[in-house]
Amino acid sequence: MLVAGYLTYTHFDRDALVCSVGECGTVQDSAYASLGPIPISLLGVGMYVLLGVLAIARRSHAGLLSFEHASIASWSLAFMGTLYAAYLTYVEIWVIDAICQWCVISAIVGLLILVVETVVIWRVLLSDDAPMSESHR
Repeated sequence: MLVAGYLTYTHFDRDALVCSVGECGTVQDSAYASLGPIPISLLGVGMYVLLGVLAIARRSHAGLLSFEHASIASWSLAFMGTLYAAYLTYVEIWVIDAICQWCVISAIVGLLILVVETVVIWRVLLSDDAPMSESHR
């Protein structure tokens, strides 16, 4: 969330952008850096906030979502975020012809979150307590 927050901040204050590897300014100035007036990085902040809320919901056991449903929602969100990050990485390499180190870091963090969420989902599906496990046997 810190990287996405930093990229959102630098979207509005270009002088704050520090890039030691790659061409972050070129990526930030491209047409792919926003959807209309909304910076793509702000969508990343939203994704990380939602993942955090879902993680808290899983731990609290008192939320509106069960552990299983919160896990499925987290995995789905991480999967969609990873797909979008892969698309943006493709755009950086093949369309913009510039790489942003912060974008790469965010994509890697998103991928790692997806790996962790996949392990959680796998355990949920294999659990004897899982409502879906009986129908999958």
